[in-house]
Amino acid sequence: MFYIYLDTSFLSQLTKAAREIAGASFNSDKWINLLTLLRQGVNRGILLCPASQFQTQEAMLAEGLLQEFVSLQLELSGGYYFKKWEDILVHQVTNQVLIYLKRPQDIDLGWKILTKKCPPLIDKSTTEIMKSNMAVFAEIMKSQSIPEASYLKQYEAAKISFLHNSFLQPIRQILGLLTYSGSPNLILLGMLKDEAKIPNSEFMSALHFFDSPLVDRVPFINIFCSIFASLRFHEQKRNYSGSELWDVIALACAIPYCKIITTDTNMKNNIVGRLHLNKKYGVSVYAPTSKDLDILGRALSELRSR
Repeated sequence: MFYIYLDTSFLSQLTKAAREIAGASFNSDKWINLLTLLRQGVNRGILLCPASQFQTQEAMLAEGLLQEFVSLQLELSGGYYFKKWEDILVHQVTNQVLIYLKRPQDIDLGWKILTKKCPPLIDKSTTEIMKSNMAVFAEIMKSQSIPEASYLKQYEAAKISFLHNSFLQPIRQILGLLTYSGSPNLILLGMLKDEAKIPNSEFMSALHFFDSPLVDRVPFINIFCSIFASLRFHEQKRNYSGSELWDVIALACAIPYCKIITTDTNMKNNIVGRLHLNKKYGVSVYAPTSKDLDILGRALSELRSR
């Protein structure tokens, strides 16, 4: 199956195209063609556009499109959703921890990235709070970065901050508070201990993993910290919104598992032009430009003809 991650902006434009209103958006004919190709691919069972919790959260803050947006999201995803980002992160870390502990035979090879379980619905006010929390976390990450430092130093600073705030902080975990899960005291380290089945006698040894080079092999951590470091190094004076941090987390979830992802032009410039994550993870990246819509349309047409 060919997985495609559609970000909120792309999915919103496709939602407008689904209304079949000429001129509803810039390049409307190209968006309509793209929607047709995606629908044909889904119907033939050759591609899937799994839904994401981040798309719905961002759409919750928009006006006028939510019902149609969710309907199209459901259609193109076939009812499949990416698992929560916490689950994806912990699973990837678990695999590397088991390798570090020399227990690779315990890695769950049957683990799936997708689920049929719909993310919990949240209201607009809760989404606003979550967005605000994301902005706070972005400020924390920025405050712990190194002004005027090289990209590599920014990456190391981002990694140290991320690991501390997600796994190593001994109190209620910041990242666990940022998404609605029904469990505000969610602790990622506890999730890791449970999934890896780490006995108490090995627990302290397992924590040394976070000081090892294997940390950089965790796709989520590598992608998240690479993009964040690139933004800090190349765009130091820019202020980031909570939804932009959502984008970075969403991309860290999707890039390792998808053949195609869509994102905004600036993010594409970081992923492709500066970081070359597209080559590292074997993914094609498209922005909502006229040129990219044409290229993506041709790619989907070729896929359909196989």
